[in-house]
Amino acid sequence: RRSVFRNLIKRWFQYPKAHARFLGGQLYFKGHVPPGGRLLQWIETPVEKKALASILSALDGAKEDHWSRILDDLPRMTLPDWSRDDDSLIMAFRLEMSAHHKDLIYGTLHPIVFNRLQERQLRAQDTTGVSQAGLLDAFWEASANPKAAEYWRRLNGSHFVRRLIQLDGDTSLNIDGQALVHVQLVNMLNGQLSGGQLLGNSNESEAVRQHLCWEIQQHLSPDATKRNQK
Repeated sequence: RRSVFRNLIKRWFQYPKAHARFLGGQLYFKGHVPPGGRLLQWIETPVEKKALASILSALDGAKEDHWSRILDDLPRMTLPDWSRDDDSLIMAFRLEMSAHHKDLIYGTLHPIVFNRLQERQLRAQDTTGVSQAGLLDAFWEASANPKAAEYWRRLNGSHFVRRLIQLDGDTSLNIDGQALVHVQLVNMLNGQLSGGQLLGNSNESEAVRQHLCWEIQQHLSPDATKRNQK
């Protein structure tokens, strides 16, 4: 059972993780280039948007609820090769899912992806594809999806904020991307995370919201800026 469920979870995220290469990606001809064609061609906009939709759909916590109902019917068992010896199958499932969610968010919100999107926007005549700002907005909207279970909203929101904190000031990220990431953090602190029940109405969700605001404040504080410069 451990092997079956672990493989199912792995396959669930296998393709969405690989779809990040379609964001701002290019195709190249291995053989003869047809007349009027180019050696490198940008990924078509519909394909790019479908790839992004596939990535975001894997973060949909509503699907996890279906798995929980299945797992609730299974007897409690120990999983020494997953985490602690006394973890139940449900707990191990959530830990495994959390690791995949983090990999998906961190892997897609990567300087290479941002830089490709900027290059396509600057060089390609068709600018209807996914932009850097559009990528950030889409991930935040998916992370705070009100239709998803609160647990996964808290989890995705935490991964999203902490990834942006890592990217803020990253010199490998293009200058436009750095500005967009920084503004996104400021806007979240001043508006999207400053109040309300964005991540849920439970005490746990409120605690996570306050903690994320604190993390952003600590990152944006003048003392933190001086430490980063040193």
